[in-house]
Amino acid sequence: MRSFFFALLFVISAHAQVGSFDYENELQNTNTPEFRKKIEYIIRNNPGTVEAIFFGAIIETNAENSIVAYNKVVEKFPRSDFAAKSLFKLGQYNYSKGLYVSARESFLKLLNDFPDSPLFAKSAYFAASCLCASKKINECSDELKRFISEHDDSELLNLAQLDYEELRPGPQQFTVSPKELRFDKNAKFTLQMGVFTKPNNAMNYRNFFTKLNLPAVIRKRKMRNKPIYFVLIGSFQDKNTAEKMGEKLRHQHGKPYRVVKIK
Repeated sequence: MRSFFFALLFVISAHAQVGSFDYENELQNTNTPEFRKKIEYIIRNNPGTVEAIFFGAIIETNAENSIVAYNKVVEKFPRSDFAAKSLFKLGQYNYSKGLYVSARESFLKLLNDFPDSPLFAKSAYFAASCLCASKKINECSDELKRFISEHDDSELLNLAQLDYEELRPGPQQFTVSPKELRFDKNAKFTLQMGVFTKPNNAMNYRNFFTKLNLPAVIRKRKMRNKPIYFVLIGSFQDKNTAEKMGEKLRHQHGKPYRVVKIK
């Protein structure tokens, strides 16, 4: 049945392929060689089109070349749905590289130019997250509050509420020593610093902390049959101690956290 479907796919028109190709779903459910064949077929039969440029960026192995292609989509086809998708990809890339100002610019442009985009709510959340990552805590808190009131049906609502609750201003600045975060095999709690669906994003976020000599680790779990990657720091005997350390990290580095039980 699978081979029949694949053969049928190649005899339909290229135009129909572009219109019906759900690349996000395919990327999750199709093995890489087959996915690449479908993409390459679309590119060959639609040279110079926005689809060809965008899908070329999707399968490009060099991240910098992908960024050039996404920018080309935004510049040459500014009203296309692919421009919205490209802006979101640019925002994700820059965020993963720690370029929060540039990432926020992409997310805000998507919000301004594509108010009806399916990516609107996600962009609003990540635009706010860029503020927090840039240590603009008050502005981040304000945008998260607005997000919660305007996007109560978003899949990111719970995460935004957690972020908002944890962004309480503290009375003073703290510093964190790596010794304070040493591993305790009898610990009951840890600090969840981030949750990601892509392993590269999780690794980039972990590296932010490891460059500061803070012992961050990545743990993989499955949720709804999809892998989720958690960036964790420290281990603590009680929740109160974990909260205090989380506040220290937040004040020092502007990163939100969540105290979770060690399973």
